[in-house]
Amino acid sequence: MKTVLMEEMSYPEVMSAVNAGYKTVIIAVGATEQHGPHLPLGTDTMMGYIYAKALAAELGNTLVAPIIPLGLSKAFMSYAGSLTFRPATLIAVLEDYVNGYIKHGFETIILLPAHVGNFYLMQNFANTAAEEYPGTKIICCLNNEVMQQISEQSYKEDGVDIAIQGSHAGESETSTMLECYPYFVDMSLAEEGFVGDFASMRDKMLTEGVQALSANGIIGDARPATAERGQKVIERMVKAFAEITRKNI
Repeated sequence: MKTVLMEEMSYPEVMSAVNAGYKTVIIAVGATEQHGPHLPLGTDTMMGYIYAKALAAELGNTLVAPIIPLGLSKAFMSYAGSLTFRPATLIAVLEDYVNGYIKHGFETIILLPAHVGNFYLMQNFANTAAEEYPGTKIICCLNNEVMQQISEQSYKEDGVDIAIQGSHAGESETSTMLECYPYFVDMSLAEEGFVGDFASMRDKMLTEGVQALSANGIIGDARPATAERGQKVIERMVKAFAEITRKNI
């Protein structure tokens, strides 16, 4: 296998892979939205590729679908270039992906939300999939609870405060981009954003937009980010993806 990305494969290569036992496919859903002044709009989608390829390698016999580059980003629409699906649109896209891959012989479908705003919808989609797609296993491999656990582990082991790590364009996301796509990161523009109690302000962000919490669009503080930290974050994330997937297969 020269690649696990189906968009880089010909149709005979995909068919041969499925016939050889590659019957699991990862569908990652990213986003196109502001990530502060220092990160690109495609941050979640770019990292979605990294996470999906790493998870495929960890699981074996797994291919990666073309990543969906838009998600649920309504809270970021005040910032130029941001785009959002309506929930019904994202559900329809997921249905089309799933129906297509079932037709082509895939038996296990892993939904990987590379954008926090997609967690609930994708988890709910997986939870109701048994009735809609009998005979096919559909698993969502990340949720808010697991993300919180990863943040707490980072605090205990690396000493980075959870508020600094942030949930959007803060230390954690900036570190992962420094590790994987350093040429897209401008650390001279990295800033502190909202570093208060995000859990108590999350509903305000969802109803009024992220600008109600942070003018620069950052939840966290991007300035302490390092590529070394990014590598650790990625390792923890992929480990969590794999554990959730294996528990549900």
